[in-house]
Amino acid sequence: MWQRIYLKSAVFLLFVTAGGKLGMALGHAKVLDQPSPLFHDISYREFICLGAGLEIAVALYILLSREKLCFPAVGIACLSTSFVGYRLILWAIGFEGYCSCLGSLSDALYLSPEDSNSVAVAILIYLFLGSYGMLLAMWRGRRAFRKLECNRRLAVVGAAN
Repeated sequence: MWQRIYLKSAVFLLFVTAGGKLGMALGHAKVLDQPSPLFHDISYREFICLGAGLEIAVALYILLSREKLCFPAVGIACLSTSFVGYRLILWAIGFEGYCSCLGSLSDALYLSPEDSNSVAVAILIYLFLGSYGMLLAMWRGRRAFRKLECNRRLAVVGAAN
């Protein structure tokens, strides 16, 4: 039950953050035409569009997937892991700016760069821990099911003897 609620909230958050990124990418700020802090061959605008595209792709995959739990959780886990990795690399190279992961939503909600960064980190932690929590719960559930099935077969074999 909680997994379905988590997936619905994750889809909502992915669409909201992707919309904020796309709204920002359509803007005219000069920083958008500068190279991204990590990938110098593409502009910040292109990098933001790439992130928004990935978020939309994962959200649509979750909505349209016939598999209702496992593969959607894997999609969120992969996306959130790549975002965590990106943030860790920025931290490791000493990047001192703020992540504009929420895009134009920060301005619409009157968030300071620090507050916007905190909200983005909270969303990332939610997506990361929620997806890996789902995968862990499914893994443990399958292990318990296999153990139960094995015990049932042993009981049937034992009763036949």
